[in-house]
Amino acid sequence: MTGLAVLEHYLETADIGLCRQQQVSSTEAAKEETEKAAAAALEAVLAAVPRHRQDLTLLEALDKALEGAKRLSQKRFSESNAAAGVITANIANLQQLLQPQVGPCVTFYSTLFMT
Repeated sequence: MTGLAVLEHYLETADIGLCRQQQVSSTEAAKEETEKAAAAALEAVLAAVPRHRQDLTLLEALDKALEGAKRLSQKRFSESNAAAGVITANIANLQQLLQPQVGPCVTFYSTLFMT
């Protein structure tokens, strides 16, 4: 038999309609399975949306509270630094006041007795 004859014989004996029907059935089953999976995925997403929105609302509220606390702590830190500067200046003034005063008399007497 020639190649063409073999092909013709195959086409005559093979049940091509059955093969095609199996492919169609397989495709339809895959389509139904895909549609079910897509519906389940959509349902899961729609069920998660309210929780996700609640989570976002909570996160936004926490972020706002943290920003407020950050601003307040920065303000308090700045006030503390300013107070520390005033205290340091006052301590320097007190130390200066506690130093023995060297006036003109002390200088005069120290020069008389030191020489």
